[in-house]
Amino acid sequence: MKRAGASVGDDVYVTGTLGDAAAGLVLCQQGEGGLSNLTDDELSYQADLIERLNKPVPRIEVGMALRKIATACIDVSDGLAGDLGHILESSSVGAELYAEAIPCSDALHKFAKTNQHNTELDLALYGGDDYELCFTTSKDQHTVIQKISEQTTCKITRIGKIIADKGLYIVEDAHTTEINQMGFEHFSKS
Repeated sequence: MKRAGASVGDDVYVTGTLGDAAAGLVLCQQGEGGLSNLTDDELSYQADLIERLNKPVPRIEVGMALRKIATACIDVSDGLAGDLGHILESSSVGAELYAEAIPCSDALHKFAKTNQHNTELDLALYGGDDYELCFTTSKDQHTVIQKISEQTTCKITRIGKIIADKGLYIVEDAHTTEINQMGFEHFSKS
């Protein structure tokens, strides 16, 4: 599967949930200083997030099933915005994403409630290392995608659509806003 090939009208999908690995990284960077004060629930969801960072699950079976129906595909290693941005650039198209459709785990919901600096949406869009798949298909493939999800026991969520206007847009509360397509840059100077 290639990055180029997305067409206007295609649906945009992702596997699994997004943002967990980025939240796990934040937790690792914060260190273990306050672990003695955490409840069992806090320890559990934090362990889940760190596990997603340290042991990502490759979506090989889903990827194999998508070979004949995905018009474009990429793994989400640098954040959804950045990696989908590669598809958009290679395909010379744009995309609208539906904020409420972007899948986040319960652990990420809990993390976001206690962390003032990172929202679920920001972590899903700009965090990296989830290694989920982001792909596009023609609209008529929705039923096939549902069957692939059931057969592989992997959650697959429709999160948007490909549009003619170049750029990446987020639709939230009936407002459409262009967002940054820059994902995590491994070799940038900080």
